[in-house]
Amino acid sequence: IGAAKDPAENYLGACAGMGDIETVALRYFNVFGPRQDPHSEYSAVIPRFITAMLSGKQPTVYGDGQQSRDFTYVENIVAENLLAAGAASASGRVLNVAAGGKISLLELIAALNKLLKMNVAPRHEEGQKCPGCGEMNSAGAAVCWACGGFLQPVGVGQCPACASVMQGEVLDIVDFGFCSPCGGVWLDDKKLDALRAQLQARGSESLL
Repeated sequence: IGAAKDPAENYLGACAGMGDIETVALRYFNVFGPRQDPHSEYSAVIPRFITAMLSGKQPTVYGDGQQSRDFTYVENIVAENLLAAGAASASGRVLNVAAGGKISLLELIAALNKLLKMNVAPRHEEGQKCPGCGEMNSAGAAVCWACGGFLQPVGVGQCPACASVMQGEVLDIVDFGFCSPCGGVWLDDKKLDALRAQLQARGSESLL
């Protein structure tokens, strides 16, 4: 979940600030490159579109396709990792790793058609816009693919640590939430106990 990234980055910054260890957090933007798994939930749309088009299928676009991405080639990601690892001034910082450009999904499909010598039109489906970052997602998605924010929050809760109001989400039988300001997590104790009972019945009591 994207909300869990903020406290992790804060912890790294705190470690660097105490001088115990050098840290740097890198945020990758829409990475693509050879041998990328098109079925991975973390893969960019490029391998998914290519796989669909080569299979004779229309690539699926949610919304009008005018939403843009900053696509970053994997070799650039490797180069940035090496630079960040050797730069003392990077310690304690959070850095975006991106190409600095943007291309819409419709422009991407047009470019792929040209490279593949094809003429495949996209299949448009109804989507929903993330209230946090504005990216389009599939109509039934619960979490935004881009920022990890909740698309359809079912309630709010108060963080027991810092009292901030947190969005909540339901996954199976457990209600949970993440607090971005402090990194706290809240769970419904009764439902968590029910989940423990189910896991114990399956012989998986060590998971919780």
